[in-house]
Formats: sequence, C-alpha cells, structure tokens
Amino acid sequence: MANSMKEYDFPSWITNAKAWNQPTLNNVVLPGIVQITKKIGPKLRVEKNKASGSDGGGSLIKGLENPEFVFELKLRTGTEEQKWTDLVAMLLPAADPRKRKAFPVYHPSLARYRIVSCIVEEVSEVPALRGGFLQGYIHCIATYPVKNGATKAIRPKPSSPSTVPVNTPDTSGARPPQVGQNYSPSSNTPVGK
Repeated sequence: MANSMKEYDFPSWITNAKAWNQPTLNNVVLPGIVQITKKIGPKLRVEKNKASGSDGGGSLIKGLENPEFVFELKLRTGTEEQKWTDLVAMLLPAADPRKRKAFPVYHPSLARYRIVSCIVEEVSEVPALRGGFLQGYIHCIATYPVKNGATKAIRPKPSSPSTVPVNTPDTSGARPPQVGQNYSPSSNTPVGK
C-alpha cells in the first residue's frame, strides 16, 4: 500500500473526464454510463460514553468505518448489456461461494480516499421500460489493510470559567430587596425605605 497521496491517481474531472467516465472493478471497465450514487468519504466509528443520569461525558473512537458506495450503470446497447451479464456472474458467483472475494476498484473519487479494494455486497438491476435503458447497481464496501492503534478514549477537559460575568454585584450602594419586600426598579431601592 502506498504511503503518500501522490501515489494515488485522482485526476481532475475537468482536465481528465475519461478517467471519471471509466471506473473499473476487478480491472474491467464498467459498461454504460456509470456514476457513484452514494457519498464517499471516511467516517469515524465513535462510541458515546455518557453515564446514565449525568450531563456530558467522554467518547471512544473505535477506528474508521469501511465506507460503502454504489455504482449505478445505465446500459443502452446490446454490447453493454452483455458486458453487464458477464460482470454479474463474476462479481457474485452463485455456483461456488469460495470464489467470492475483494476486488480491485478504481475511480478518481475513490482513489482520493485511498479506496483501492472492495467487497461486492449486492448486484441488482431495474428492468428497462419501453425501450429505455437498463439500470444496474453494484453495492460495494471498501476494504482497507488492518492498522492497530485506532481506538482512542476522548475525555472532555474542564473549560475555564466564562469571562462574561453572569451575576455581577450591584455597585450602586443600594441594598438589594429582601424576600417578601416590595421593590422599585426605577430607584433601585426597596419601597418604603
């Protein structure tokens, strides 16, 4: 696995549209018009450690979740449909479950987040309607090499007192009203004194 982001190829969609339009899975260019239809990116798995009956508390970072993403394919020709048929048989082999594995994957958006391998979780399609296109879907879960030391306890540090005074003392010299005593706000003194 590469150590530097420079080793990952994620060209701009502006200067190299071809790379964005030809994602690969198991080194096979996906047929049809292909797009990724689920947000991609890293997400921490965090356990919130709030004690029952108390406010606040710490958290426990339990490492990165393996991102999920979906390729959506719009297939318009007989050739694209045949490639889709071949791809389905390869991605989720029904005859021999031992052949199911992680596949190399490439799309510039995936490469940006160092996603270069995935498990195909589901393959599905929506049939063509009245001569329209066939929609295929490939649901994937990214795989990463195992890295130890990803668990970390986060404990909140007490914050310093606010610099904005909340209960400022009255420096006018008047006595504050006593409980049950009438008070005149205009003169800041108890009534009858």
